[in-house]
Amino acid sequence: PDVWREAAQWYYAGLWEDHFIPNDNYVNSDLLAQGNTFGSGNVAMNPNHTWYTCCFEGANWDVAAIPTYNGNTTAKLHADTFGIMKASENPDAAFEVLGLMLGEFAPDLLEVYGAFPARASLQEQNLMQMQENFPDADLNVFVEALSFPDNPNHEAGMPNFLKASDAYNTFGSKYQTTPGLDLNAELDALQVELQGIFEEVE
Repeated sequence: PDVWREAAQWYYAGLWEDHFIPNDNYVNSDLLAQGNTFGSGNVAMNPNHTWYTCCFEGANWDVAAIPTYNGNTTAKLHADTFGIMKASENPDAAFEVLGLMLGEFAPDLLEVYGAFPARASLQEQNLMQMQENFPDADLNVFVEALSFPDNPNHEAGMPNFLKASDAYNTFGSKYQTTPGLDLNAELDALQVELQGIFEEVE
């Protein structure tokens, strides 16, 4: 869609024209902690998820909502879960452990993961624990963001997933490492490539 093209153009200009977004060379430098850009203390802001709070104790930071675009708000939402494989050799034991993880052990695991629970009954306790760790952070932003999930979700099913992901990653690498691209032409080529990849499994 056009809005994705506009976002890509804006981001690319931030990388190579206005230089307020670190390109691949900077992201992987010692200055930016070899990929842990925000954790390096040398980047002013970074879109991220609650699980990143695992590594922030002692740092001075806060939470802000992602800016709207043309009046539309979107919050990129990860939804991670556990499952038991059909081929498991010990499905009953695995189910028992899964029950403990979702019940008795859930509060401790959530603190370890830095995740925000989907279960409403665990959310208040989780927020209180996070607020204790980060008293100056406006954690209500996390709660409010749940009303604006990305749709389609960036983790949703995609045909021919591995091959399509390779195409995306190749494009992303070129985008992050190459100034002066004709971005519309690159996006056109990516769209054609992805369509072909998707049609392989129709």
